[in-house]
Amino acid sequence: MAGRRHNQRGAVLAATLVILLLLTLMGVGAMGSASLEQKMAANSSQREESFQTTELCLLAAQAWMEEKTIRPVEGSCEGNNVACSVEVWAANALAANWWERNDSAWWSSHGITVNEAWLAGKQLPPSLANSCRFIVELRSYVPDSILQEKQTKGGGMYYYYLTVRSAGNDSRILQSTYSKRF
Repeated sequence: MAGRRHNQRGAVLAATLVILLLLTLMGVGAMGSASLEQKMAANSSQREESFQTTELCLLAAQAWMEEKTIRPVEGSCEGNNVACSVEVWAANALAANWWERNDSAWWSSHGITVNEAWLAGKQLPPSLANSCRFIVELRSYVPDSILQEKQTKGGGMYYYYLTVRSAGNDSRILQSTYSKRF
C-alpha cells in the first residue's frame, strides 16, 4: 500500500502542472485582449476628440461670419496652387468636392486660421487656436422680393457654405450652410 501512494503523487503533480499551464495561457490571452481593448478605446477617444475639435471650429467659423457687419467681397485664386488671401470664395470658384481632393498644404495656404488673438473674449476654448482652418464659399443670394422695384438695400439673404478641417493625423472635415442678411 505504501508503494501505491508513491506512484499517485507523480500523477497529481503532472495534472497540477497541466492545469497551471492552462491557467497561464488563459492569463496571457486575457492580458493581450485587454491591451487590444485599451488601444481601441484610445483610438475611439482620439477620433471623438478630433470630431469635437472640428465641431468647435465650425462654431468659430459661424462666429467669424457673425462679426461681419458688411458683406465680404468674394474672390478666387488663379490656379488654386498658390497661397492667396480670399476671405470668401465666389460661387462656383472651387471645383465640386474640392475638400476631398486638397491636402493639408492647400488648407494651410488657402484656409482661414482660428488664432489666439481672435479667440480672446469669445466663448470658445483657447486650445482651439491653430487647430483648424476654414473656408467660406458664397452659394447664393435670395432677394426678399422678386420684383425689382420692391427690393430694398439689404433686402435678401446671402447663403454660404462653411467648410472646416481640423489639423493633425486624424483630421476631420465638416460643412454647414450659413445664412446672413447684411
